[in-house]
Amino acid sequence: MPSQTIRMTADGELVIPACFRAELGLKEGGVLSARVENGSLYLDPPDVALRRLQEKARSSMREHQGRASEELIAERRREAERD
Repeated sequence: MPSQTIRMTADGELVIPACFRAELGLKEGGVLSARVENGSLYLDPPDVALRRLQEKARSSMREHQGRASEELIAERRREAERD
């Protein structure tokens, strides 16, 4: 889909073009998740925002799980040395 220019009103409101709303499945009163990354504004429908959060949580859990295992092994070794 080609990009379009969106203007901001004096009140700071943005009007999302109809073709974008249709592509995102947005209806009147719909909700978007907004975030800023590297100077760009991103607007995600709830299902996309949820998938992004789930992947971030999975990634964090994978990282933490490896460290937690290493910490547990080290703790068990220290306990064995004390006994």
